[in-house]
Amino acid sequence: MRFSRPITLGIAIFACLPILDSISHAYITRAFAVRGLLDSAELVCHGKILSIGKSGVEPDASFHPPLRTDGHIARVRVLNIVKGHATDEIDVAFRLNTSDVMYTQLAEGNQCILFLRRQGKAYRFVDDHNGTLQIPPHEPLVYKSDSPDARLVEELIFGTRKDTGLIRLVCTEQLAQFSDVTVVRRLEELTHEDDMAVQGVAYAGLIVLDQPPLAADLSKFLARAEDTKSMDRFQTSGYSNGHLKNRVLGALEGRFNIIERDLVLRAAEKWKGFDVISVLKSVSFPNDYESSCIGYRTVAEIVGEQVDEKGAPAVINKTYRKGSKGLIVGLLTNDNREVRFAAARAVDRMLDAPHHFQFPQLRDWEAGGKVSIDKYVDACRDWVTAHRDWANE
Repeated sequence: MRFSRPITLGIAIFACLPILDSISHAYITRAFAVRGLLDSAELVCHGKILSIGKSGVEPDASFHPPLRTDGHIARVRVLNIVKGHATDEIDVAFRLNTSDVMYTQLAEGNQCILFLRRQGKAYRFVDDHNGTLQIPPHEPLVYKSDSPDARLVEELIFGTRKDTGLIRLVCTEQLAQFSDVTVVRRLEELTHEDDMAVQGVAYAGLIVLDQPPLAADLSKFLARAEDTKSMDRFQTSGYSNGHLKNRVLGALEGRFNIIERDLVLRAAEKWKGFDVISVLKSVSFPNDYESSCIGYRTVAEIVGEQVDEKGAPAVINKTYRKGSKGLIVGLLTNDNREVRFAAARAVDRMLDAPHHFQFPQLRDWEAGGKVSIDKYVDACRDWVTAHRDWANE
């Protein structure tokens, strides 16, 4: 059994997670995902904000008691329609930010993709906190398809070609929600870019779509050492060297995780020829201790959960790929306790020989049971030391 790691929240690009007082209770916005917004919206359009004026809005019932907010209304020129029907100009009502909560804002002259629902004579965002996709200003595209999915993909691909900053990365990230040959082709093109941020986001997208990149190319990316200057370029640390590598490793774990996820044979078939161990051996985290702890823990989890070279869950028949044992034994001496624990769990899964160390009880682990976990790891290391040939088999 595998226990979930602490949840890591995504980058707040379109909405910030609010700091709430005790009256409002805890409230977390959903992660930005254009596919879900597209499916739930009545109208999705490429619009230009012509003007903004004051307007009343009803209290936000997402809070208890409902949060009272001020509102504005934007006059929007509809330049293109991705989904639904609309007149040439529409009104979009939106909430203003409060001291605690960030809502999607519109600015005069701005162009964006809006995800809307009709409410009376005006429209509202289907998600108050993630209601728009920022895009480079452009003339309306001549869509090649009537499909909303295909049209939104065209806008996203345009964003990856036209923009050079944060919008480009966000559009690249969102492409991974659409399984389409044009999406795969564009992501593959982006992996050949020199920009490490672009490369990392594109690699993660291909992996999520079960399109294994060349192991040698991915290994080169995971060994890159340069500073991406993430804060200077994007005003967020989410595209630093370590964060990018952890995106890729997290995506890989999602494909090889046969314990939390039912690994369908079709997906396993695609990954059976992928040299995952050589890729994991190339991982490095220069001067980034926090990211390295997360990353090497994920490496240990992938090793213990991998599919074998025939596409079957390796844990069933103990058919782990060559080099797996040596890689995981090396992580047993990592400076970080969580990495050592994940490595010990991987060794435990891999063993078909008798051993005397037992997994600590869940209640001890959740309570920070240092003694139980440390004893477990120490017992694992003692076993490996006493069976030196095992790691070289």
